[in-house]
Amino acid sequence: LALFEANLPPLGSPERPTMGSTEHVLGTCKPCAFLYTKGCMNGVSCSFCHLCDAGEKKRRQKEKKEQKREQHRWQEQQAALALAAAQGGL
Repeated sequence: LALFEANLPPLGSPERPTMGSTEHVLGTCKPCAFLYTKGCMNGVSCSFCHLCDAGEKKRRQKEKKEQKREQHRWQEQQAALALAAAQGGL
């Protein structure tokens, strides 16, 4: 982590425009919801990423929703299998 921090571009540079943009290269940043709409008023102190594309926040929300849906389906399948196994064992 110290090596990562030592190699960071300066805050406010095009490569790291905000504090929240620091983790962009790791893919763990959170996109700024205001940058492409009203405009972000927090400047370099914004805790959200200004390097993500305009649709990134929505894409991530959609992906997260789909993952939850898949997890729910899997849990339902496991419950059905457990029920079938329990009934078959009677």
